[in-house]
Order: sequence, then C-alpha cells, then structure tokens
Amino acid sequence: MAKRKNDIIAVKDFTDPDTGDVIQLTGDDEKAIQLCEQEIKVGFLRIAFALKTIRDRKLYFLRECTSMRQYISDHLDYSYAKGMRLMSIADAYKDADPDLLEQFSQGTLLELARNPELAAEVQGAEVGDGEVRLPDGEVMGYKEFVNKITRELGKLAEERESKHVKKLAVQKDQLHGKDELLKLYEERLQESEQKN
Repeated sequence: MAKRKNDIIAVKDFTDPDTGDVIQLTGDDEKAIQLCEQEIKVGFLRIAFALKTIRDRKLYFLRECTSMRQYISDHLDYSYAKGMRLMSIADAYKDADPDLLEQFSQGTLLELARNPELAAEVQGAEVGDGEVRLPDGEVMGYKEFVNKITRELGKLAEERESKHVKKLAVQKDQLHGKDELLKLYEERLQESEQKN
C-alpha cells in the first residue's frame, strides 16, 4: 500500500545529512508538524511562520524528507523559491506584531525586508488598540502607519528606478560613442581602399 503524505512515521530518530547530528523528535514534535501543516492552509503570514518553524526545528524529518527543499517539493503545492520568500518574511519579522504584519501585502513585506531601516520600524513597533507606537515614540493609526511605510517604499523604488535610468543613459551614450568610432573607422577604411 502506498504511503500517504501525512502518515505518521514510527521512527523518531533521524540523522541530519548536512551535519550528521542525530535529531530526536518526540510526539510533541509530531503534533507541532501537524499544527504547522494546518497553518499552511490559512494565510501567507501563517504559512511563512509555519514554514520557518518546520525548517528551524527540522520537523520535515517527520515526513521522511531530508531537507526543507524536499519537504516543500513533496508536501506543498508551490515552488521552493516561493517557500524561501515566505521564510524570509518570517525571518525578518520574527518578533513583529502579527496584527501589524497583516496590514501589509506579501510583496510589501518582502520589499521591507530588503530595506533594514524600514524593516526595523515595523519590527520595533508596538501595537495596541488599533494604534502603532514607533520606536521613536511616535504614535499613529494602523492605516496611517501602513501608508507611511508604503510611501517610503515608493520613494525607494523611485530612487532605484532613477539610478537605473541614469545607468541606461550612460550605457546608451557609450554605445553611441562606439557607433561613431565604428562609422569613422569604416569611412577611413573606404578612403584607404579608394587610394589603393
């Protein structure tokens, strides 16, 4: 009979192929992976933190997987790259208030994770009664805070785009200069051929 994806396996000691360490997983770990697998079905933040737990505690061994990559491939309906993006969100915001994180889209949280100063604002913010208290003591509503962070990300995106446009302009000028040199070379070559 074929093994189902979520069959509980009897062996509780596993050897980590990367480190050679023996991993001893208990009945509590089995409950933890079952809970994590339930959470994966709920929402991307819950998925992100559930995947982080599975990875950090190496719970994937309970599903006869030797790596997180294999676990995602065998048990989830999306790519390893997507799993890594989700885990990067969980890694970046492990201490942030979940209610605050839920105010942002997955793309915004990924972009924030690439900008340490803004990520620190989200990570260090205290949330209560629909308000956000920033590390510097400033207090604002959820919506106001989300709009502030979104504006800051927009400014950063514009700055990046401006740098790319300038870089493209420089490359275009360099290419035009090379075209001019090539044209000059061809003209001189023709003059040389006409003389001979």
